[in-house]
Amino acid sequence: MIVIADTGPLLALAKINALDLLEKLYHKIIICPVVYDEAITQGFASGASDAKVLNEAYNERERI
Repeated sequence: MIVIADTGPLLALAKINALDLLEKLYHKIIICPVVYDEAITQGFASGASDAKVLNEAYNERERI
């Protein structure tokens, strides 16, 4: 199954260190450029710690 992730759920899972749940539930995880910008680019700009977690997961898996 494929999931297209939205910003809110990604941020919530990152905050509780549970991004691995997505990989357990879905074969492929896709985030669109707008979600990447909201969650990671804007997150870094505002100093949000979950942006770092999401960026590491994104770079590691090239999916999230």
